[in-house]
Amino acid sequence: MAAAFGVAAIAPSTTIACAAIIVGGIGAGGSASVGGAALAALTNPDRASSISGLVNRVVVTAVLALIPILGTHMTNAFGIVAVLALATAATVTWLPSSPVKESPETAKSANTTTALPAGVSAKRLTFAGTAFLAMLAVWAISEDSLWAVLGIMGSEHAGLSDQQMSLALSASTAGGVLAAVTLTALGSRVSRTVSISVLLILGAILKLSAGLTTDPTIYLVVVIAWNTIYAATFIVLVAISAALDAAGRWSAPLLGTYLIGSAFAPLFGTSVTAGLGYPTFGVIISGISFVLLGPFALVSRLSARTEGAYRHHSAAITTTVIA
Repeated sequence: MAAAFGVAAIAPSTTIACAAIIVGGIGAGGSASVGGAALAALTNPDRASSISGLVNRVVVTAVLALIPILGTHMTNAFGIVAVLALATAATVTWLPSSPVKESPETAKSANTTTALPAGVSAKRLTFAGTAFLAMLAVWAISEDSLWAVLGIMGSEHAGLSDQQMSLALSASTAGGVLAAVTLTALGSRVSRTVSISVLLILGAILKLSAGLTTDPTIYLVVVIAWNTIYAATFIVLVAISAALDAAGRWSAPLLGTYLIGSAFAPLFGTSVTAGLGYPTFGVIISGISFVLLGPFALVSRLSARTEGAYRHHSAAITTTVIA
């Protein structure tokens, strides 16, 4: 990632720059998968995902602030990312190793007790994880399609000025940081199932409000609140995937899966708003959150059971080794 984006920063031709960016993207995707798997290896996935989200927001904010200051050309944009990648490469040894040789479905202790909770089969856990990733992609479409039309919807439907839109985007970044700080402080004191249920309901209400309101002030407030809830929801979803399998089987592909859904979001958002209008668009994307509410809550409950069983399993192995 560092080498490729470094080449992109000083590339003498468009062809070389494009090729370097693709290679850099492969490195970035692999790095994100490794980071996702590492989150699952930590003992408190709730706090780990919150801290990860907080650092992500702070770094992204810093990069987006630096690029305009230094100049928005290739050398600065990709040079900053290359330096960050190189600096991060030096910390890779800090990442925790997987606490299991295999995934929890097949891991066994000396007395052949599996790490799965009672009543949960390996097939059921695989189905839940696969369904979770599929739902995540759908959720990404609903969230990022709003991002895709946020500016034009604010201008055409709510009468938002360019200055107000800039304020909304800046305040949204601050809202994301606030969400990450709050969830970091809460840790595991609030159950993931309650958190994801409340956040999805709030997100649905705010997305519907964004599509219906024609008042610029209300739209401004709704956008800021929605982005705060969106950031918090994503953090909880990361925690659910990390807790579902300590080997990182579902948290590793999480970001890649999200980006697959996100890739279709602009087409979805512009097509629906152009064909059906902004109010209908708000109804559709809020409806997606309500549809996903039940399945996400079920997977969240399963992740809590799996996490508890794995901790008990690890303790049993440790006791056996000590004995």
